[in-house]
Amino acid sequence: MIRELLKTGKRFSGRFLDIRVKSYDDDLRQFCVRTPKRLGNAVCRNRLKRVIREELRKSMDRIRPGTRAVVLVKGFPADNMTSLLSDDLMRLLGNA
Repeated sequence: MIRELLKTGKRFSGRFLDIRVKSYDDDLRQFCVRTPKRLGNAVCRNRLKRVIREELRKSMDRIRPGTRAVVLVKGFPADNMTSLLSDDLMRLLGNA
């Protein structure tokens, strides 16, 4: 499923994130968060994924049923990481 989304999904780009989205005819909402190794060690990458997953969980009611998405992390801000990533994610999901 992830390869299919990366190849055929609709792409939305933000300052820190890229999202590939595709809609299906069911009620599931599924997300995958990918972080490249160049962003830091495993502790740093896992923290980024936790922050993004938590923001996705909080905003699940705004996301249409049948949505599948891959969130690709391009970078992260040094200060105020949670709010800036959250703003970028909400703006991209609003476009999707």
